[in-house]
This record gives sequence, C-alpha cells and structure tokens, in this order.
Amino acid sequence: AWKLKVIGMMKDSLKDDKFPNGFMKMFDKKSLPADDILVAKGKQVGQFAGMVKSQFEANGPSAFNLELPFVEMPILKEHSTYLLSKIKVGSSKIEKLNFFETTDENLPEPTTAENAVPGKPSIAFN
Repeated sequence: AWKLKVIGMMKDSLKDDKFPNGFMKMFDKKSLPADDILVAKGKQVGQFAGMVKSQFEANGPSAFNLELPFVEMPILKEHSTYLLSKIKVGSSKIEKLNFFETTDENLPEPTTAENAVPGKPSIAFN
C-alpha cells in the first residue's frame, strides 16, 4: 500500500511532465505527519521514489503504470518447461498471485509481499 501512495504522490507533484526541484524532500521523515504509513518505511521510501523517478525520466508516464502492458501468464505458461529447466528447480508450476486476494493457503513469505512493486512482475520460490 505504501508504494501505491508514493506513486500517487509522485504523479500529483508533476508539473508539465517534470518533477519540481527538490520534490524528493516530501518523502523525508521530517516532511511527513508522524502517523503516516511512509514514516515506518524509512529509507525504503526514498529509494523506491528514486527508482520510480529514474524510470519516469527514461520511459515517461508509463513508469506509473500499476499493471503490465501485456498479459504475462500465457507467455510464462507457454515457456514454462524451458524457464524451469534453466533455473533448475525441477518440477514446479507457474501461477499468478494477487497480493490483494490472498488466503492463508497462498499467502507469500512476508519479504515477497514487501518487495512486490506495482506493475513489475516478481518471482517467488516456496
């Protein structure tokens, strides 16, 4: 949720498709209300915002996309035999996990969920 908030704040701060000078200061702990969700994430907030800013400078507004511009599951499933043989995990399956619709049975490791980035696919091994 905090990454979505950072992306939203960044989109809102754009002026003529550019970030204002010093806009990264809005992610400093001192600039945020004490109870803000971003305060607890500390340095991760600035690092994530810096990554999104770099992507924006390289790719434009598509850096803010929360979904991929293609459906990745059919591609992964079509090439699963090759992919799984290259990473040498033996038999396995490829499935999509939506972190907003998890149950106790398919809940990922906490670090997997924490490292997920909107619009960027991740790989997790159990």
